[in-house]
Amino acid sequence: MSGQTTPGTGAQRYRPGPVAALGERLREGGACVLTGEPGGGRSTILARVARAVDAGPAVVMPALPERCRQPLAGLRALCRAAGVPAADAAGSVGDLIGALWRTAAPGTVLLCADADLWDAASRTALGRLAARLSPGDGVSLVLTVAGHRPVDPEFAGLPLLRLAPLSTADAAALLDDAAPGALDPRVRDEITAAAEGNPGLLLGVVHRLTAAQLGGLAPLPCPLVDAEALTELTAPHLSGLPPAERDLLLMTAAALHASEEPTVEAQVVARGEVARRRRITLASAAGAAC
Repeated sequence: MSGQTTPGTGAQRYRPGPVAALGERLREGGACVLTGEPGGGRSTILARVARAVDAGPAVVMPALPERCRQPLAGLRALCRAAGVPAADAAGSVGDLIGALWRTAAPGTVLLCADADLWDAASRTALGRLAARLSPGDGVSLVLTVAGHRPVDPEFAGLPLLRLAPLSTADAAALLDDAAPGALDPRVRDEITAAAEGNPGLLLGVVHRLTAAQLGGLAPLPCPLVDAEALTELTAPHLSGLPPAERDLLLMTAAALHASEEPTVEAQVVARGEVARRRRITLASAAGAAC
């Protein structure tokens, strides 16, 4: 998962502010960066902006899979999505930017998801393209990047729009849309508090609970947001770390989230890791027995 969320049918009424703000900037032209924490809904906002564009074609570049992170893979993929002929999409960085510029029709909006996960060469080229754009050029560019760390130097000079967490009312409404059946109000409140306005966590928790748990007829897991939930949310952004370091970060984050304190005892993290490994061992044994 790359921070993408799958909202319910009523999701169009959530967060009208960021969509309107991006629409205003796109009418002016140029480039901007949309940022927010993993699972914060950047891809959902990007998709809504694409549907709202009416001045020209919207070219949506989804997050690239891990295997497509070779040098210039991101920029070449964007060129193909924009309709650049295959022969022109095989050249150098300068050729690629030139071909993209020539191919883009007036009013074109380029929407690139998770640009911070592109290969370094493509990020540099995308930064060059963004710096080249200005109001009145007829081409606009929106990049999404994760907000859990500083913006990459290639994009640091661009206007920034940061997604805030969902309000309590919007989070509750999203849960009502996403729940497959009846949702007990107390359960809704517990999930809302645990996810802290993160749409990805809200939906991830709902999809992992049983109908009985959602209906308040069975106890909820404790904590609601554990290392497994955080792994699903943040895995693409931790792909460069060794597995042991990644697991330690996720266990520590889960322990901090559950404790609601700025620090956590090492023994608490260690107990969580032992429990996680025990679950994996039991699941493997059950799978081998089938």
